[in-house]
Amino acid sequence: MHALLHNVTLSTLTAQADEQSWSLNQFLVWFGPPLILVLVGFVIFFGARTQRRLILDDARKRGGFGAEPGTTDVGSAEGFGIEEAREQVRVATGRVLVGLIMMLFGVLVLLGLTVWRILS
Repeated sequence: MHALLHNVTLSTLTAQADEQSWSLNQFLVWFGPPLILVLVGFVIFFGARTQRRLILDDARKRGGFGAEPGTTDVGSAEGFGIEEAREQVRVATGRVLVGLIMMLFGVLVLLGLTVWRILS
């Protein structure tokens, strides 16, 4: 046992650690794209959620009576302008899903890379 400990020196341990460590460039090459994917997905997701909320709030105002409760304002156009909002909500909902998928994929890649790096 003492012979095994004698062969392990500080310089051999340092050399092994240097072989296993990554430089900043290697780290950025491997972990940069998934991090960017998560950030872009985050921006798309929250931007689309905000857009969808604003569209729905506007559609609710136009789709109702158009005035405060208790008034007699019943709107002026057929359908109160709701039809165009449905398409906008559909597009915004698709963007929300794209943002979620991008974030999920980026996080899964980051987790996979982390596990791979720990196990290798």
